[in-house]
Amino acid sequence: MAIKVTAQLNSRVFQPGALTQALKGVVSRTALEIEREAKLRVKSGPKTGRTYRRGSIKKAVGAKRAREFGQLGLRQSRTKPGSFVTGYFFHRASAPGESPADDTGFLANSIRATPAKVDSGGVRAQVIVGARYGRRLEEEMNRPYLKPSVEKVRPRFVADVDATIGGLI
Repeated sequence: MAIKVTAQLNSRVFQPGALTQALKGVVSRTALEIEREAKLRVKSGPKTGRTYRRGSIKKAVGAKRAREFGQLGLRQSRTKPGSFVTGYFFHRASAPGESPADDTGFLANSIRATPAKVDSGGVRAQVIVGARYGRRLEEEMNRPYLKPSVEKVRPRFVADVDATIGGLI
């Protein structure tokens, strides 16, 4: 009499779309982490570049106080009649090798992660920088913010993919 042994693997991996759906969550979560990390790099961190004057602080005064302000040595605003320049805004830029210094918040606010999608190439999500100068800062001016963010998130992404696949088997 012959003996038969059957090896069978019952796993959710073989259910249609189970692995794809699980990996979709991992990819979406990773894209959001990259977005968050890139925004943090722009908004915080040491900036050691040059400091320069960005704009003036103006105070509007009436005719009676105008003489008083003039005697203090404050100059009248050229763009706002009846106003005096009482101070200045300053900005410290980033040095080469540092992530860009936040000035107006436009760069950080333009960084967006898209939800994961499944296509013929696999599961993918994108992190898009909407500011036109974002690529130039990263690649040409040596102000990295996106690449270090990806490198920081990479080990967790690999671990999450391994855990997801392992959990389905």
